[in-house]
Amino acid sequence: MSVPKEMVSSSFHDQLLANVIPIDELRHNDGLALDNILSGQTYYRKAFLENPLSDLSFYLTVLDSGSAGFAYHNGLPLQGELVKSLINRNAIDALATEDGLDHPLKVSMLDAVYGEYNKLAGNKPDKMLSRDGTYAEKANFRSRLVTERFAPGHKVLLVGLVTEFVRDMVARDVEVSISDMSPELAGKEVHGMSVVNEGNEWTLGRLATCDSAIVTGAAFSTDTIDSIFTAAEANATDLHFYLETGSNFAPYLIDRGAQSVVAEKFPFYDLPGEARFEVYEQ
Repeated sequence: MSVPKEMVSSSFHDQLLANVIPIDELRHNDGLALDNILSGQTYYRKAFLENPLSDLSFYLTVLDSGSAGFAYHNGLPLQGELVKSLINRNAIDALATEDGLDHPLKVSMLDAVYGEYNKLAGNKPDKMLSRDGTYAEKANFRSRLVTERFAPGHKVLLVGLVTEFVRDMVARDVEVSISDMSPELAGKEVHGMSVVNEGNEWTLGRLATCDSAIVTGAAFSTDTIDSIFTAAEANATDLHFYLETGSNFAPYLIDRGAQSVVAEKFPFYDLPGEARFEVYEQ
């Protein structure tokens, strides 16, 4: 698998879209019809906070083929007639021609498309793992997948809060910094570490001082992925990704220079049933 040379000169999202637009097997495939778009908000609890949170919205896009794409994001989700008008259209055509779509919605739609494209291209993970059990057991399993590679004293920036990641790295004396765009998490502490909500400029500045960063799929929704790669390359900072949002983009993050990607497939660990993970590594 290789990425076309022109993909280095435009945004990561635009590169991915441009990669699939010319492929007739996708543009004329009934399986690429948009079957269902779930657009909503989540209300949930965090054990370290007294009050529940309502800072996350989501899009779940399901194609006629059954491939799914997902995007978490902050802010209200797009709903109504514009979203309704997308149903039964070819997802690639809709992405290429429809104006006014919320960027996280486009991420979700493109993620679903790449569920199909990865099959066509023969893209497969290095490992496929699953874990059943309680919410906590699944959360602990995915944390080990992501964090056990970091040694004591290693400086790691977590871009997008995942509480178990913080807990496990702090327990091993990894030096952790946390950046998160949620206004409801600003100023909060997680296992003694402050959650910083000062935007992408702060994130890039701290990334430049760290050995590694764990970047969640939120970087797709905030459209900061390109600046993160640029800063990491300029400062020799290793990038590792954990994806619920944009999980089907994993092979292309490796091509772009990421050291590892743990991609969690929908339904996620905090929903009933088995959690499934795809692991990609350099």
